[in-house]
Amino acid sequence: MNLKRPLSLATYLLPEEQETLSAQIKESGSADWITIHPCILSDTNGSSPRGHETLVISRRSAHKLKPYSELISAHLRGQRIVDVEHLLKEIRGRVNLGTADAWSFLLGSTYQSPSIRLYFYLKTLIEPVLAIFLLILISPLLLGLALAIYATSGRPIFYRQERLGYHGKKFSLFKFRTMSLTAESSGPQWASEGDLRVTRLGRWLRKTRLDELPQLLNVPRGELSFVGPRPERPEFYQLLSEAIPLFSLRLLVRPGITGWAQVKNGYAASVEECKTKLEYDLYYIQRMSPQMDFQVILKTIFMVLRGNSGR
Repeated sequence: MNLKRPLSLATYLLPEEQETLSAQIKESGSADWITIHPCILSDTNGSSPRGHETLVISRRSAHKLKPYSELISAHLRGQRIVDVEHLLKEIRGRVNLGTADAWSFLLGSTYQSPSIRLYFYLKTLIEPVLAIFLLILISPLLLGLALAIYATSGRPIFYRQERLGYHGKKFSLFKFRTMSLTAESSGPQWASEGDLRVTRLGRWLRKTRLDELPQLLNVPRGELSFVGPRPERPEFYQLLSEAIPLFSLRLLVRPGITGWAQVKNGYAASVEECKTKLEYDLYYIQRMSPQMDFQVILKTIFMVLRGNSGR
């Protein structure tokens, strides 16, 4: 559904659902081109849908209002009928963990379609070549950053960290080191804004996301894609998969150097923030396409140029 063009909605919703939809449209900044036309069947003054409108309904409202004859007539006229949860997902750009379940998620995903499977295959052919080309192209920059890290905080220059990839396979993620040598002497910790473990140069590297450049090495190895859910550390994955339903669904696709959750929500440093991050990741998995990957890459470039790392 294209939410960037004028859209008229005829809604068969309960009052609280109507209120939620209106609030989300306003919050998303879409109120200028999305209009709502409530159709309240129990009200003798209620109005019926017009031919150009998209009909919006929910399971709860369908059970209570029973607008079946109106829906059948609209369907015969060629009008589009959508579930309010689907519409809210498109407006927010993320799924709702409160109503999502594995069954509906898998049925509503496009990643198993033949066209997306072909896209996966083409990515495995093109991305390694592109990553090697980029590594050669930016090799002077990589050398300069390596020398700067060595001059300011010594060795090691690179940081290797175990992550979980496609289908839960473990791999070593490469990054420029941005923290002190004793950063995790007491065990794995989430990084936070203003983290005292980060070096002065490391703070700049993280802000510009230049510390992520060595991850291009993971692409030819088949461990990372350019776009996808960010790979999680095994220690945190165990915690999060126990605390958050559906968290394991992130492993259905290859992780990425950047992702929809990063450009839309930024860095997550708690279980609650990871829940929101997962909602964006699952939306990406359901909607992934060449167009969406291109959109994520463009947003990432703009964030880097603005000095907003999404962390």
